[in-house]
Amino acid sequence: MTNFHKDLAVGNLYERICVENIAHETSKVVWPPSGVHKEWDVMIDEETYEVKADGKAKYTGNLFIEYMCRGQPSGIDATTADYWVHFIPGKSLYYLIPTGVLREKISRQEYARKLFGGDHNASDGYIFFSSSFEEYLHPTLNPC
Repeated sequence: MTNFHKDLAVGNLYERICVENIAHETSKVVWPPSGVHKEWDVMIDEETYEVKADGKAKYTGNLFIEYMCRGQPSGIDATTADYWVHFIPGKSLYYLIPTGVLREKISRQEYARKLFGGDHNASDGYIFFSSSFEEYLHPTLNPC
C-alpha cells in the first residue's frame, strides 16, 4: 500500500469519526464525489467540514495547518469548508474551528512559524500553538 493510500484510509477513518462526533441521529450527511476533492470532506446538515488528523500534535502541542502541497494550494488555501476539524490521534480530542477564524489568525500572522511537513516534507504549513484554539476544543465520543 502506498503512502497516498494509507493517508487516504486514515483520512476516511477520521471523516467517519467526525460524523460520529458532530452529526445527530436525524442529520443529513453528504460525502463529496469520489476522487480527490479539495473543497471539503463531509457535509452535515448543510455545513461543510475539512477534516484533518495531526499525529505529531500530541507530542509537540502544536497544530500543523497545511496550505500547500507539492507546489499546489491545499489544506486551508484550497478548502471552501465552513469548519476545520483537527483531530489529535491518541489524545481523544479534536478542535472544531470555524474556517473564517483560522483564516483570520493566518492573515494576522498569529501562527508561531511556517514549516515544511507531511510525507517527504512535501507540504508547507503554519504551526499554531494548540492554546490558540482552546475555545474550540472538544472531547471525542470514542477514543481515536
